[in-house]
Amino acid sequence: LTTPDQWYGYFQSLYGNLLYEGGLTPSGVDGGAGTWMRVHWNLQEITADEAIILNTWNDPGYADLKYNTWVSDNTWEFMAYQRQATSAKLCAEFLSKVDGALAAGVDATLVEQMKAEARVLRAYSYYYMIDLFGRGPWITNEPVGAEAPIYDRTQLFEALTAELEDVITNGALVDSKNQKYGRLS
Repeated sequence: LTTPDQWYGYFQSLYGNLLYEGGLTPSGVDGGAGTWMRVHWNLQEITADEAIILNTWNDPGYADLKYNTWVSDNTWEFMAYQRQATSAKLCAEFLSKVDGALAAGVDATLVEQMKAEARVLRAYSYYYMIDLFGRGPWITNEPVGAEAPIYDRTQLFEALTAELEDVITNGALVDSKNQKYGRLS
């Protein structure tokens, strides 16, 4: 990346991951099934009896959610976990490289703001890992193929709380009245 616009586009992809389709969607499932909001809505609303799913729906995994049967091969569980881990990895990867934006002419203050937002977005992924699965990988900057350490609910909570407290103390997040619409403040 050699220009500020390229770096800003890279940064925006962290937010875009919350909307993008795709990823590791199992065969037979539509591509939109892997979006962040859809998988999380299904896991939180269908299991809470806040949504009525008819037995005639034949998307894989809905019946298991309807009856609160969490199984290892449920499509929605797989895609939620995959989306959370992907988001955490994308944020970690960005954080490992963003200091290079300074050489491309990105203002140092903006670099610090982007770092803070990336850390909060990564913590958001960990929050959902805690909420839905009770554990997950603590992804920092492991090389491709390396396994991140798996943290239990308490370890993830303590790590993400420390991360958020550091971001707040650092003061790099932009005040809401001065932040661009749709970005963390």
